[in-house]
Order: sequence, then structure tokens, then C-alpha cells
Amino acid sequence: MKNGVNGCPSRRRMLRGGVLATAAALAVPSMAPAAARVPKKWDAESDVIVIGFGVSGACSAHEALKGGANVTVLDRASAAANESHGILIYLGGGTAVQKAKGVEDSPEDLHKYLLSANGPYPDRARIAALAEHSLENFDYLMGLGIPFAAEPGKATVKFSGNERAWPCRDLARPAPRGHYIRPDAKVGVGAWLQKRLLDEVRKLGATLHLAADAEHIMRGGDGVVEGVIAQIDGIPRALRARKGIVVATGGFANNSDMVLQYAPRYADYQPIDVGSNDGWGIRAGQTIGAAVRRMDACDVGWRFPPVGLAVNSAGQRFAAEDSYAGFLGDAAARTQGGKAFCVLDATMRGPADNRYNDPPDITPFRTDINTVWGNTIAELEIALGIPAPALQQTVETYNYYALQGEDPFFHKDRPYLRPLTKPPFSATRATGPTGGPLTFFTLGGLHVNPRSEVLDPKGAPIPRLFAVGRTASGVSSPNYFSSGLSLAECVTFGRLTGQALAKSSRR
Repeated sequence: MKNGVNGCPSRRRMLRGGVLATAAALAVPSMAPAAARVPKKWDAESDVIVIGFGVSGACSAHEALKGGANVTVLDRASAAANESHGILIYLGGGTAVQKAKGVEDSPEDLHKYLLSANGPYPDRARIAALAEHSLENFDYLMGLGIPFAAEPGKATVKFSGNERAWPCRDLARPAPRGHYIRPDAKVGVGAWLQKRLLDEVRKLGATLHLAADAEHIMRGGDGVVEGVIAQIDGIPRALRARKGIVVATGGFANNSDMVLQYAPRYADYQPIDVGSNDGWGIRAGQTIGAAVRRMDACDVGWRFPPVGLAVNSAGQRFAAEDSYAGFLGDAAARTQGGKAFCVLDATMRGPADNRYNDPPDITPFRTDINTVWGNTIAELEIALGIPAPALQQTVETYNYYALQGEDPFFHKDRPYLRPLTKPPFSATRATGPTGGPLTFFTLGGLHVNPRSEVLDPKGAPIPRLFAVGRTASGVSSPNYFSSGLSLAECVTFGRLTGQALAKSSRR
């Protein structure tokens, strides 16, 4: 008998089918560049080659140069024009800016928060490194002259994540850690840091090719990464790296084919990323045997007043509204297919997205063609096409508990618990900042260890290959719950990688 009892497939056939299905899944094309042979002759050599000059690549190059390494930088977008869009950097543990604001924080509290916010299954080793080096990174930035304000009453730090949202507030002492530049500087941390480090690496003697297209990473027959083939001034050149290659070419949000393959639920959203970030570094790593990790992870931002209600197309709440915009956007995209609404009453038109500020900003909340109105919740329900009385019941239940200062379903913090009672009522669709589709950037990438060594599918490091920034699978995956954490990863692991390569070049 070929089948099991009652015609069901036998266990052996099911197991065999599972193996075949797994093999088929592993056989999905990587869309990586074609592999190339190691050249017999190199056109130039250096200790370290950094591919991509965003913040992570810039930090790697800077630290390697400071440590005495000879460094070549390849960037396809002229570096200075390829500005990072990061506004904040997530730093903690008791920085001078935090102390100026009267904030109590410690590396232990920072560590606890990062573990609580970046799950399930957080990358414990890399989170530990991030927390351990946070104060050191703050000193590094101050040494570069970054215009943070560390005077009482002017401290440039604010809550920028889920620190005060449940369950994080019960697992780690909340503290503001989003460090930003003085407003008069009129620039974000990422853009400032990238420009500053470009000046620094020039002074330190880096070989800069800022309109170069890397094409292939060369791995020899012994498994060691040897160099890279790149188009420089329209001419292919073979560049050898004696100690290592750092790939820092960003994520893949701008590569629609990769998004469709790895993160299809985000395919209809709007990429928000540096234009040249098309996943080349990830694909080039795959070509020479690198493993990837959490490639379906993306950040989606959705901002609205935390006093409102986040409801789905069935009129039901699905997330705590005082959570970070990345948490809310992820919940809307991942669990609701992007079909979500923020419901407000007339008293809630004033406070904007103030969950990150202390005291809160009072600015108008944007309404546009994505907003519908009703004099009653029942009218709003009809306008949204939600079957009655689903939304009415949701609001009635929420109001009942809000009047008691409770939210037993999602544990929204008491300051944001306000019943929706005064008409007119409104519901604004989940959209991006300009009213169009929700925006996203990718979080998955090459699998790396805390030393930023790229790993193969068996978990072994590929000799002399490193990945930093969004080319590597981030700490914030599968979710992004703290604004500024991308830049914190770039600085932390970019610096550590550059320091390690400088040390190896002295041997």
C-alpha cells in the first residue's frame, strides 16, 4: 500500500516531500552577480577595500586609516551626494547629553531595552556589542565635533522608540536615547557624519574612487577573499585587498526584483532609501557562498496621534497606539496588509505624533483625501465600509476602559487614554508621510557575527569578507522599534570592523 491509513500519505512520503520542498526552497535563485575568477595580476593593492561610503563604510575606513592601514574606498554615488537619511542616532548608557537633560541611564538599562524591543529571537551577541560600545561611540562623535547640545534645557535627546510602550517599559527603565543635532545646524546626524568622515579619510590618505562600480568580489580556491573587480572611469580594474573587504552598500529596497523575492508583502509600498542601494553587496556576497538572514524583514513607518485608535478594515484594534511608528507600521503592513485607519474625535486634532517628545509638541495633525468624516461613529463606520456595529463596539469598549484609565487589551500608557466622544469623528488611512503608499526600507542582509565577519550557510566565516550597515542583517529584525538604531549599528560595527582590520594589517 503506497499510502498510509485511510489513504493519507505515509510518514516516509511526507518526510521525503518535506526534503524535496526544502531543496526547492534552497534552489530559489539568489539574483547574485555572476561569479568571476581571481585574476593572475592585480592593478593595485591595499590593506583594506571599503565598498560603499555611507556611515558604516565611512566609519570602517576612518578607523582602519587611524590604525595605520592602507585603505581604498569605492563608491558609486560620489559619497558626499550619497547622504544618509538618518536624523537621529540611538545612544545611551549615560551620555553627557542625557545627563544634561537629567536622564538616568546605564549600559545595563540600554541592553535590557534593546533585548526587549528587538525580538522575537533577538541577536543577543550583536545587541550586547551595541550596548557595550554606546558610550564610546558618543565620545567618538563628540571628538569629531558633532553639534549635539549638552547644556541643561537645550539637551538634544528625546524618546525615539518603544521605551515607554508596553511591555518594554516593564522590562527596562525608560530613558530618552535618540540623539539629534542642534536644530540650527539644519542637517541630520547621518548626513553630517558622512560629510565629516569624507573630509577625515581624505586627510588620512585614503585612495578614493567616488564614481566606481564594484562588479565582482574575488574569492580564491582556498576560500579566502582576495579582492574586487570594479569599473573605475569606465575601465575594469582588479584591486587586491591584503587584509579584507568591507561591504557597506546598503539594503535592497530599491531593487523591486529582490523585494518581490524576499519581502513580497512590501512590494506595493514606497522605498525610502538612498537611491543607489539596490542590494548589490548582498547579491555579490551570495555569489561567493555567503548566507543571508531575515531577508523578509522591513521597516514601515506609520505616524499618528497616540491618543487615537488604530483599527483594521474590520473595525478592530490591532496594536497599542502609543508604540513607535515602526512598530505601528509593521503591524499595519505585516498583519493587516496595509489596510488600517487612525480614528480620532474633534478633541484630538491638535496633538500630533507626540509620543517621542517630553513635553509633547502641539502641532496640527495632517488630514487629506485619505481621511473620511462622520458625525457619529456609525456614520464613520459606513464611510469606511466596515460591517456594523463592529467599529461602534470597538469604540464603546475602548471608551469604557479609557474612562477608568485602563487598556486591558493593548496596555496603552495612561497619558494617552482618552475616550473618543466629541464629533466630528475622522479616520485617516495608513499612508506614508506625503499621503501616498506606506514607506519602507529593508533590514535583512548577509549573515554576520558580532565581528561583522560574513558567514557561510554552515555558520563559518568567509575569510577576509566583512559586511556592515544595511548590507548585513541588522539587530532590528524582524522589526524596527527605535529611531536612530540604524545609525547606531553603522557607527558601532563600522568602527569595530575598521579597528580589527587595522590591527591585522600591523601583523
